[in-house]
Amino acid sequence: MKKILVIEDNTAEAIYAQAELARAGFTDFQAVTTLSEGLEAMPGYEALLTDLFFPAGCLPTEPYTQRFLPIYHAYGERRFKTKGRDVVLRAVKQCAETFGVTPHEYVEDFMAKVGGHLSTPSNVLKAARASLTGVEEPERYTKFLEIEAGVRNGTYLPLGVIATERARELGIPSVIVTSTYHHDDAFEAVRDLVKVPYRDSLVDGRKDWKGGITLLSR
Repeated sequence: MKKILVIEDNTAEAIYAQAELARAGFTDFQAVTTLSEGLEAMPGYEALLTDLFFPAGCLPTEPYTQRFLPIYHAYGERRFKTKGRDVVLRAVKQCAETFGVTPHEYVEDFMAKVGGHLSTPSNVLKAARASLTGVEEPERYTKFLEIEAGVRNGTYLPLGVIATERARELGIPSVIVTSTYHHDDAFEAVRDLVKVPYRDSLVDGRKDWKGGITLLSR
C-alpha cells in the first residue's frame, strides 16, 4: 500500500482528502500545507496528491515569480488582444469631453444609468466598457490582472507545478486536485507545464479527491 503525501492549504479540503484516502483503503498518508513542507517530506512518500495553488511556506517566492510571471504576461498578451475598439473609445472620449467628465464617468454615470427609451442597449454598454480597457471581456481581463498581481507579489503561484516536477525527479507518481477549472485563466496560462493527470471538477461543492485517488491508483 502506497504512502501518500497530500499538499493542500485549505483545512477542510485536507480533511476531505484524508477521508477519501481512508475510504479507498490507504492507511499511511500525511497532509501538509506549503511547498516547503511538501518538498521536505516528499522523499519519504510513494505518491503525491497536490493542489495547484498554495503558499511557498518558508521558501523565497522570487524564483517562482521569475519563472511564472513571464508566462502569465505572455498569456495575457495572447488572450486579451485589443481588437476593433479604437472607434468606440474615440466616440466615448468625444462624448465625455462634451459633458466635461472622464471617459469612465461617462460610461458608468451616463450610459449605464440612463433609463426609459434612452436606455443604452446592453451590447453597446458592453462595447463601451470594453473600450476603456482596450480589450474584449473587460471583467475577465480585470480578474486576470488580479491573478497576475498575485503571481507578481508571490501570493498566488501555481506551485503544484513545482511539486509535481519534484515528484517526477524522485520517481513518484502524482496527481493535481484543484478547484481551478483548466480553462480558468489562472490554470490555462500554465496548463502546458502540467505534465501529470489532474482533476479540476467539484463534487458536492468540494474538490474531487476520489477522482484524484483513482487516477493515482492506475
